Amino acid sequence: MHLLVTNDDGIDSVLLHELVRALGAAGHRLSVVAPAREQSWIGAAKSRHRPVASARARSEEHTAELQSLRHLVCR
Repeated sequence: MHLLVTNDDGIDSVLLHELVRALGAAGHRLSVVAPAREQSWIGAAKSRHRPVASARARSEEHTAELQSLRHLVCR
């Protein structure tokens, strides 16, 4: 099964990597999308009037496609 895994704790989250490891070991194909850094508790953040950029993140441990989103809070 192809699964999309995401979080709000950031691409470097230990729990995200553990989840990816477990799902990969179970034979799932994974795409992972997470913010570049923690974005917890920012429910009021908006990106409607500005572009959202992404960058491919590398992981030697995982074969999943990792995608890191830039910070979405207005500067």
